[in-house]
Amino acid sequence: MVFSFSIVFSCKKDKVSPTNKPYATIEPLSYFPVYPGSYWKYVNANNDTTIIETAPEYQLDFYTEAGQHTSDTFYVPIYNGVPIWGYEEHTGSISYGGSYPLATILSETLPVWQSWIIKNWGAIKHSRRVSAKDTTITINGTDYYPTIVIDQFWYSGGPPNMPMINKRYYTKNIGLIKEDTYNFIDSSVVTKEIIDYHINY
Repeated sequence: MVFSFSIVFSCKKDKVSPTNKPYATIEPLSYFPVYPGSYWKYVNANNDTTIIETAPEYQLDFYTEAGQHTSDTFYVPIYNGVPIWGYEEHTGSISYGGSYPLATILSETLPVWQSWIIKNWGAIKHSRRVSAKDTTITINGTDYYPTIVIDQFWYSGGPPNMPMINKRYYTKNIGLIKEDTYNFIDSSVVTKEIIDYHINY
């Protein structure tokens, strides 16, 4: 399956956008607004907190596909140490053959239950799918809408053996508000939910 994603080329001149450079900027999209200088703070059931931050400035990034094709170079935001290209993350090779190095995080356009492969090692695959769109998630009395829910799972040989890895909830103009992480060995689930954030538009 071929995925397309929107690239917004910015010529804005502000404290984080590069200026006077021969490279365009891929700016964040609405359900994953990882602008430089932003942060998101989460807490789990044990009251442990986690903070995810973006680098203070856009950074140059490019990729090589299948060891042959080299992409253009762009300024991109860095989220939790990972370069972000719109709704794709530059995480390295996603298949045994070392092909496309960007993995799709989420999609606004795919229908519910549509899935896509993010890692492929022959019979063993990691996939994501849209499990809900335009839904409301309530956290500590606050409603988050509209929210897209993305499941991540792995399978070997296909259904019915498709253990869940995590479920992530992305709200427009906020980003990741909740994550459920699954342990398929003991069926436990660890949930972290947002308690504070700052988007540095």
